[in-house]
Amino acid sequence: MEIWTPWETSRHARELIGPRTTQDEPVPEEDPPTLTDTWIGPLTCVRVVRRSRPDMCAFPHVWEAIEAFLDCSPSCTLTQAAAFGSMRLLRGISARSEGMGTMDAFYKQAQFSGAMQHAAARGDLEMIQWLLNFQPGGLVTRAVEQAARNGQLQVLRWLKEHHDHVFWGANELRYAVEGDHAEVARWLHENTRPPTRLRAMNLAAANGNLELVQWLHEVRHEASSSAAAKAAKGGYLDMLKWMDKHSLCKHQGVPVEDAAAGGHLKVVKWLHKSGVGIATPRAMNAAAANGHLEVIKWLHRKGKDYACTHVAMDDAAMNGHLEVVKWLHIHRHEGCTTDAMDEAARNGYLRVVQWLHSNRTEGCTTRAMDEAAANGHLHTVMWLNKYRPTSEHPRSSASSSGSRSSSRRRGGGCTTNAMDGAARGNYLDVVKILHKHREEGCTERAMDGAAAAGHLAMLKWLHEHRSEGCTVAAMDEAAANGHIEVVKWLHNNRIEGCTVRAMDGAAAGGHLRIVKWLHANRSEGCTVAAMDGAAAHGKLDTLKWLHKNRSEGCTTAAMDMAAAGGYFEVLLFLHTKRSEGCTMDAAVNASRYEHVEILQWFFRFYPRMIHREKVIVFAKRYNYYLMDWLHRNYQASGERTVLAEINSSFYLTPPETEELTT
Repeated sequence: MEIWTPWETSRHARELIGPRTTQDEPVPEEDPPTLTDTWIGPLTCVRVVRRSRPDMCAFPHVWEAIEAFLDCSPSCTLTQAAAFGSMRLLRGISARSEGMGTMDAFYKQAQFSGAMQHAAARGDLEMIQWLLNFQPGGLVTRAVEQAARNGQLQVLRWLKEHHDHVFWGANELRYAVEGDHAEVARWLHENTRPPTRLRAMNLAAANGNLELVQWLHEVRHEASSSAAAKAAKGGYLDMLKWMDKHSLCKHQGVPVEDAAAGGHLKVVKWLHKSGVGIATPRAMNAAAANGHLEVIKWLHRKGKDYACTHVAMDDAAMNGHLEVVKWLHIHRHEGCTTDAMDEAARNGYLRVVQWLHSNRTEGCTTRAMDEAAANGHLHTVMWLNKYRPTSEHPRSSASSSGSRSSSRRRGGGCTTNAMDGAARGNYLDVVKILHKHREEGCTERAMDGAAAAGHLAMLKWLHEHRSEGCTVAAMDEAAANGHIEVVKWLHNNRIEGCTVRAMDGAAAGGHLRIVKWLHANRSEGCTVAAMDGAAAHGKLDTLKWLHKNRSEGCTTAAMDMAAAGGYFEVLLFLHTKRSEGCTMDAAVNASRYEHVEILQWFFRFYPRMIHREKVIVFAKRYNYYLMDWLHRNYQASGERTVLAEINSSFYLTPPETEELTT
């Protein structure tokens, strides 16, 4: 009897249902997804097949057996199941939770916290209630932030009424304002005692919510030095007028460029008339870059205070705003530089390139064709090759004098960067044109870049039609990026080989199939960077394999960087199976990236590796729960110097919850 893996089951399910598109799906080069990546895929495929083939549903016991066989809950974490929104997986985890009692307490809390965040963000009260029944002592921290961010007021109310172990900090109100959830913000203000000085007004101003801005100012007594600029940038004229009336605009004024960049002409006019606006050349430059011709014309009529620079035409050309380029050419004297044509070509704006060629004298540089090729703009490359074929150094001054014939002579051509870049971007038609019509050729970077990006057809063409070859970087980068077919082809068809960076990079990317292939077929091996990189990117399966099958080991960087990424399972493995330990960077990284439970774990198991001052510095960045925990931790140890630093930082929430202690 043939047994299919979950990956194969997904493939066979697709074959049974039929293709999703009119094109055949390519066979993936990369490793089949792990359960960590697609833990629910097989079960979903079974359900889709059942719905699409009702004639096959006469045997429910068969389907139940298949689903039981494919049940991946043993390999799925609580957080992963909640992220997918699967109560079925959660119940499967619950049924197999005999080992939960021996699980590390901090890891258990981290899983609960992560699951609660996903459920709260969706407003999934059923799952929230299930999680609290499954882990009744779990502390709810970031979940209330996610509920507030997504406007899930019913979740916040339910948690306030039914669960005692909730940390109400300050970020909830900030996130509610950022998400434009005024009702949630008001409820949090009235029910959770958030601190002052949250600097939430600029968030409300960016959303254009005048009512919320007024409430923050009048009820919470907030003000913000950047709120008026946010309002100007968004074009919220009524808000600006209200802010000006209540003295909330900056003392030094609001830059007109903030409104000009968005094309908000009414706001631009008001800023000018009221005296609130600050006139600088950046206003017309910004309007030109975004194609706001009416704003440009108005600023032009107001005289030298709103003059522009050559950046106006350069950026208008770069972004394809031909009418703006033409207007500036006729009405302004600042001109442009070679950047105008170079950038227009890079972005494929051929009409702009042609107009500049016919009407301006600045010309271009080799960057024009090089970058047009690298970005796959075939017609632009062909035109430049015909009309600007030489690489004569251009004059880059911003002048409008000269003739069309001299313009054609000023700059053009390309370098080897053109074919190198086109090969890296997999633009074979561009590569062929350059190969046929240009003499610059390419360098080894062409094959190296194609290999790194996994473009096997491009690699084969270059191998057959060009003589430059490649370097060891080809296989190194192909391995690091997970392109196993490219690695095999290079191994069989080229002599350059690879270095230890191949396996090091593959390990860091979690490409275990490539790591195993290199281990079996190449002799270069790897370095400690392999395990270090796998740990830094949370690739636990790869880390375990290297630990078992290679002798290079790792360094303290493995645990330090795993802490930065929040990879708790990796930390637990390194802690129990390796002896390298960590440095003080580990706890600092956990604090920097707000992995609270991991930081608590380091306090428990690596107390001598805590850099207290740096940990506090990063905790200050609005991680109220972490600061509150640090306050209690150091209060218990009686360290008054550290306590003074924490207490001087900002508001600390009164202890309302029980929590894990070290």
